[in-house]
Amino acid sequence: MFLKIFLLNKKIFIVAFLLLILFISFIFYFSNTVLLASSYTTNESDKFIDSINNIFKNHKKVAYLTFDDGPSSLITPKILDILKSENIKATFFVLGKKVEEYPEIVNRAYKEGHYIANHGYSHNNSLLYKNTDSLLMK
Repeated sequence: MFLKIFLLNKKIFIVAFLLLILFISFIFYFSNTVLLASSYTTNESDKFIDSINNIFKNHKKVAYLTFDDGPSSLITPKILDILKSENIKATFFVLGKKVEEYPEIVNRAYKEGHYIANHGYSHNNSLLYKNTDSLLMK
């Protein structure tokens, strides 16, 4: 019985954690978008900010495509090929360690108009997820 409750709570925690990450990514994306608008001329900036402010008034459905923990020499080029063929832009949340390994892939993504965002230097999953305290950073 205890094991069933523990596993259920663990699943709920993981789902809640993933939703939190998604929410933070959403906020990060829009806060950076508004900051980037400052590099435009005043007229362009005003139009850009208006489009962001009116994004929820638009009745079109919009999906933001993101990829985490790359680049990967096997997967990322295939993803970039598909995105290019479909004329779709995405955000790549990259790890510094992987960027050092595959800088040409990150350069390709950037040159093709994708947004590159920092997702940290590395993931030491055995340290990050060794127990609940390390995950919650109490």
